[in-house]
Amino acid sequence: MVARVGLPIQPAVEDTTAGFTKPESKRDRAERHVMAISSIEHVSVGMPITRGGISIFPIYLGPNGLPRIATGVKSGLVVDEVPDEEVPHLVVTNPTDQAILIVEGEQLVGGLQNRSPNVSVLVPAHSKLEIPVSCLESGRWGRHGKFHSGATYTPRRVRRTKSREVAKTMALDGHRSGNQGAVWDAVQDQLYSLDVHSSTGAMADADEVYERDP
Repeated sequence: MVARVGLPIQPAVEDTTAGFTKPESKRDRAERHVMAISSIEHVSVGMPITRGGISIFPIYLGPNGLPRIATGVKSGLVVDEVPDEEVPHLVVTNPTDQAILIVEGEQLVGGLQNRSPNVSVLVPAHSKLEIPVSCLESGRWGRHGKFHSGATYTPRRVRRTKSREVAKTMALDGHRSGNQGAVWDAVQDQLYSLDVHSSTGAMADADEVYERDP
């Protein structure tokens, strides 16, 4: 069975007596917050990474009893087309023993078209999910190897367009499908601004330009 990432889900807890899930209680929520606060005691702040007047400080968590979370396709996540092979959805399978976070904006290169997740999704260990995505390659619909992580993330301007359109569909009908045409337009604008020619209109073809950027 494949679960679909679509409507927002309220945190829930198992009700083993009734055989279904119920909304999280105030007590459960309070205990969860206490665990989060206690984790701060083990936090250390690393050296800043500075660029263009902006500094980002990495935060490291020490031993805290929380489950480990890996990120990205390189962590063992398997990405493939859905059985019906449709543009706005992919299936992700996590065969590992730890949860894997697939981040909004990551480029998934390969398959029938290059894609990018519309939202960040935490894929539990030993599970399979269907996730909403947007295509970043308008001129190809044909197999081109297995999906793998792109060399770069989706550019900020393209992600901004994608996120704005996803927010619109969320407000309209509760789904995270977005507007594919608007994303393709944003990709083409980005390629044009970088003076990159792509025979398939692929955002990933701009990777060489980004790699030259110091």
